[in-house]
Amino acid sequence: MPRLLWIISIFACLAGCPQTKPLETTAKSTLSEAARPPLRILVMSEDSWSDAISRRWQSISEQRLDVQTMTADEMISSTSLNADIFILESQWLPTIVERGWISPLPKSILESATAWPSGSSNSNLRQNAWPLVWRQSATYGQRLWGIPLGVPMLAIVNQTDSQSTPTTTWRERVAQRKPRSLDNALRDEKQSVSNSYLLDRFLVIAASLNPSPDDAGFLFNINSGQARLHETWLLEAATLFGQLYEDRLESAIMLPESAWEYAAAKKSDWALAWPSSTGNSPLAVQAPERWVDTGRGLVATSTTKNRQSGPANRFLIWLDEDAQRQEFASLGAAIQSTPERWTSATERVDVNRYRELMKNAFDDRFVVRELRFAGSLPYRQRLAEALQAIVKEPPRAEVELKRCAADWDEMTAKIGRDIQKRQLARAFELEAYRE
Repeated sequence: MPRLLWIISIFACLAGCPQTKPLETTAKSTLSEAARPPLRILVMSEDSWSDAISRRWQSISEQRLDVQTMTADEMISSTSLNADIFILESQWLPTIVERGWISPLPKSILESATAWPSGSSNSNLRQNAWPLVWRQSATYGQRLWGIPLGVPMLAIVNQTDSQSTPTTTWRERVAQRKPRSLDNALRDEKQSVSNSYLLDRFLVIAASLNPSPDDAGFLFNINSGQARLHETWLLEAATLFGQLYEDRLESAIMLPESAWEYAAAKKSDWALAWPSSTGNSPLAVQAPERWVDTGRGLVATSTTKNRQSGPANRFLIWLDEDAQRQEFASLGAAIQSTPERWTSATERVDVNRYRELMKNAFDDRFVVRELRFAGSLPYRQRLAEALQAIVKEPPRAEVELKRCAADWDEMTAKIGRDIQKRQLARAFELEAYRE
C-alpha cells in the first residue's frame, strides 16, 4: 500500500505541480552564469569591430567572450579551429567546410535567426528574411552553414561636378580617361602592389563583359573544370583593367571605403568602391553592369570543436538581431543592417543612393560569385600576380592572362580534374537551405 500511495503522489505532482518554463532562444535569455567558461570567438576580418562585440555582449550577458583574430594565411596553414564560433569572410567558407571545421546551421537556429522583423507573425519571413545574396554567401553544396552578416559589393562612383560626359561602359571610360603623370612615389608603389583589391576590381570589370549573364562558372567551365581566362571577353577585360588603372594605381589598391572618399576629395575622377557613413562631399553612384560578390562579407558559424552549443547558438541568434547589425555596421562594411532600414535622413545622399542600388541587387540571381571554391587560394594568388604585371605594363594584358590560364590548368591537373569539377559544382549550387 505505501508503494501505491507513493505512485499516486507522483502522478498528482505531475498533474498539479508548477512546470519548469522551457528555455527561450531570444537574446534576453543569453544571460549566463559568470562561472561558465568564456565563449571562444575566432574572427577573420579586416574590419576592427571584434572589440565592440565583447563590449556589447557583456552589456547583456555575464558570460565572457574570448575573442581572437586570424588572418587568411593563418587559416590556410592551420589544421583545426580552437573556437566555438568562427566569423569569417564568405570567400573562405567552402575551404573550411571541406576541411570539416564547421557544422551546418541547425534548423532551430535558422528559424530563430531569420524571424525578423522582431515580433512579426508572418511565417514567410522565416524563409525569406535574409536577401537571396546574403543566403548565397553562407551557402555551399545547397546547405546553409552560418549566419550571413552582409555582402558589400563594389559600385562605380563619380564626382558630381565632373565636366566629362557620364559613362556607362568600361570601354567608354577608357576612351574618356585623362592620363596623369605618375610621381616618383607612385612609380615606386607600382613595384609592390597589394593583391587584395586588384582582384576584386578586375572581377567587376570582367563580369560586365561576360556574354552569358546566367553563366555561373564565370572564370571556369563548370562541366570541364578548365580555366576560361584565354577567352576573348576576359582578355579584353584584362586589357581594359590595365588601361584604366595604369595611372590610377592608388585607387586600385585602396580599401573600398578609402577609394570612395578619395574620389569624393577629387583626387580621382572615379572609383570602384563602397562607402563608409562619414567623409567628404557626396558622389554620383552608378550600379555596375553586373554586381559581384567578391566574398568580403562575413558569415558567423558554429565549429565542430564547439564545446558550448547552447551559448554558441544563442550568440549567433543575438548577432543576427537588427540592433547588433546596426551597431556593428557603423564600424565597417562587412556587416550590414536589415535592408528595410538602410535609407536614413541622417546619411549622405551618395550613401543612401548606394544602399538603394544594393537593395535592388540583393535578390538578383545573376549576381556573380567567383573564386569561392575549396582550395581557391593559389588560383587567387596567381591571378593577382598577373594583374600586378598588367597594371605595370598594360600592353602585356593578353600575354599575362594566357600564362595565368595555363598555370591554372596545371594546378587543376595536380589536384585532379574530377575533384576540381566536384568542388566547382558544390560552390555554384546556390540554392538556399534544404532539409
